[in-house]
Amino acid sequence: MENLNVAVEDLGNLKRRLTVTVPQSEVNAAYDKVYNNLKGRVRVNGFRKGKMPQALLEKRFSQYMKEEAMETLVPRYFQQAVEQEALNPALQPEFSNLEVEKTKPFVFTATVEVWPNFDLPKAASFSLEKVEPKVEDSEKEQLKRSYLVRQAQFTPKEGAAALGDSVKIDFSGKTEDGEEVNEQGFEVSLGDNQLLPEFEAALTGMKAGDEKEFEAQLPADHPEKRFRGQKASFKVKLLEVQNRVLPQIDEAFLKQFGEKAKTPEAFEQMIENELKATKVRQQTQANREKLREQIAQNLQFPLPEGLMDSEVQFRVHQIKGQADHAEKSEDELKTLAEQDAQNFLRTNRFVHLYMKETGLTPKDDEVWRRFVLQCQMMGQNPGELVRTEHGRQFYNDLFQMMAEEAVLDHIASEILK
Repeated sequence: MENLNVAVEDLGNLKRRLTVTVPQSEVNAAYDKVYNNLKGRVRVNGFRKGKMPQALLEKRFSQYMKEEAMETLVPRYFQQAVEQEALNPALQPEFSNLEVEKTKPFVFTATVEVWPNFDLPKAASFSLEKVEPKVEDSEKEQLKRSYLVRQAQFTPKEGAAALGDSVKIDFSGKTEDGEEVNEQGFEVSLGDNQLLPEFEAALTGMKAGDEKEFEAQLPADHPEKRFRGQKASFKVKLLEVQNRVLPQIDEAFLKQFGEKAKTPEAFEQMIENELKATKVRQQTQANREKLREQIAQNLQFPLPEGLMDSEVQFRVHQIKGQADHAEKSEDELKTLAEQDAQNFLRTNRFVHLYMKETGLTPKDDEVWRRFVLQCQMMGQNPGELVRTEHGRQFYNDLFQMMAEEAVLDHIASEILK
């Protein structure tokens, strides 16, 4: 392909202005293409359909011909120009001087922000510790018990509530700051760590009909911000106690697992395999997070201003409504968003170039499978959602996430092999 006449002006801050000259022969070819597409659709008195001379058609539909020729020429030659000049646009360009005439070359300008060039860090730039998944006996017992608990039978109990029993309670609570909570007919199993230690201690030993008042320290990481770290006083009435009877690990119990666990020994192996798989996933996630941190430290190249501004605005909008940031000022939110935006954009660019260099890419069927799963979790029809702009963006975001996972896992495998 013959080189284009392209003048590149550096405007600073990773912004470039390209002046692109399209040869007159290409302008003529574009007009001919528009004419061939138009002539069969236009009827003019005195001419049979499709037989109107091109010169007359161009005169009568001059503005249309110009616009169509321009839409044919601009994208094509802008792309050729950036490839020729080895530029990597970061945002959509702004075009100007879009006046095309058939009788002379077409000269247009495009102003665009570009990604800077940088060397990809090698795998040796990163470090990870190789960890073999180890399953403790206590973990196996805990998981085994959880399977048994799901199949437990409950019978009414006359005596005091003990660990392992299921209880139904009414309770109310009030924090030192005046926040209140009330629950009626709340059911919970004692000993399953669903309640505060003080709560379980208070319920243990109570009988149906008993009432009790006690105090408790709410955790600093309570799901509701208003309760975090608060001291609270509670009133509780125990309505009902049930004894929980766990099943035997017999043929009837094992039937639910099919071929995975037909014997007690196979059930034990299934438990161990599940725990190992969980630990492998957890280690994979930990490795990814460590690599993200190291990539952010290694990549300090400048970012296009417009792209950065857009990403910061998007992130400020995202976090503004979150409870954790409700009391932060606009400047504090912007500072928080800026660091996240820098890390995201740099990592995203790194992932793109790494995939280009290695040929890594998520498989379409795997992306679609995860997309379908996510849609099912949201109660959405994947076929309908992907037809919407929001759905397509969601699919693209999912692809980017899986691309990042593939790159991080590939780096990890190179480090740990």
